Amino acid sequence: MKKAAIISCNDNYDYDTRTKYVCKYLEDAGYEVDFVIADYDHRNKRKYVAVHPGNIEYIKVREYKKNLSIARILSHIEFANGVKKLLSERNYDLVYHCAPPNSTIRRISQLKRKSGFKLITEIGDMWPETMPVSSTIKKLGWLPFCVWKNLRDSYLYNSDVVIAECNLFKNQLINNTGLRQIYTVYFCKEAKYLENCSFDSIQDVVELCYLGSINNIIDYDIVASLVKQISEKRPVRIHIIGDGEKRDDMIESLKNAGGEVCFHGVIFDDEKKKEIFAKCHYALNVMKSDVYVGMTMKSLDYFSFGIPMINNIGADIGEMVMKYNLGFNISSDNCEDVAERILRMTVQEYVCIRNNVCDVHKTYFSLNSFYNNMDNLIGGKNEKNSGI
Repeated sequence: MKKAAIISCNDNYDYDTRTKYVCKYLEDAGYEVDFVIADYDHRNKRKYVAVHPGNIEYIKVREYKKNLSIARILSHIEFANGVKKLLSERNYDLVYHCAPPNSTIRRISQLKRKSGFKLITEIGDMWPETMPVSSTIKKLGWLPFCVWKNLRDSYLYNSDVVIAECNLFKNQLINNTGLRQIYTVYFCKEAKYLENCSFDSIQDVVELCYLGSINNIIDYDIVASLVKQISEKRPVRIHIIGDGEKRDDMIESLKNAGGEVCFHGVIFDDEKKKEIFAKCHYALNVMKSDVYVGMTMKSLDYFSFGIPMINNIGADIGEMVMKYNLGFNISSDNCEDVAERILRMTVQEYVCIRNNVCDVHKTYFSLNSFYNNMDNLIGGKNEKNSGI
């Protein structure tokens, strides 16, 4: 039987991660699959204590508490070295590497020269470009940031296929490296569309929802501005699913703007999310303007439930919202206009937008779309490329 390794330093089995779908695809294609992950849970900042079912290979790494720290850098270097050692001792036909960290890209690329395995590298985030630090810090630290970036860009050439999570990343990687075997494959999630919902309440109250971490890259000020505009003419209720260090600030800002806030805390269960989303008219996909991102995991959730978006992110998601009429792209310049358009929205117009969201999910973010792309890329056809 053919053997494959899926390598993902930051994987977490409490989440519906892409690697689970990659694993299923490879198993259906006849591979025996090993997962190679760090033994430290990046999201919850703790060592894994339970052994998960399946062929899991844990790489021992040091713990860290802060995302921006020397300890985290050393932890990732330890992971990269551990991966190289493991791959040197095993014979795999295919290696699917989910990056970052960038240091692992270098180690696997160096090993690829001496081995015969097929290497697929997935870029799920761009470090240091997406790091939540000010432009001033990036300018002052341009040399270490350049070295860090080159750990990725200078070693992608050994990959048989490079997958980017969005067109923004794909185009930047092509510009950086000159490589052409870079393809966009969006994250996927099973459809959980809200069927048989009545949306007549949109004429009485505007219900918004936010899903995800509440941290320093979330632009809740733009949401507060929108809430203030709408609440002058119609009640606004905001449902928050998630938590973070900026939770109290966000809630206070929204209340001061005239909104009613329903805080639900962290919820992983999709059925419980669905109960809350069924009450909501629009989902909030908002980040600060200096965040380098073309697609978000929360938008994937919103697509899978078929909820229209209020979005301020550009690139892939911003283009989709505009092109396919999936909600509203918002900025400080058009906040009043978006509020008026929401207030004038008829039930018929709103239902049409929801149908558009479901159609886009089926086309770009469904399981079928993902598996079709894997057929083309892993099968060597490179004929289809998800993207807009």
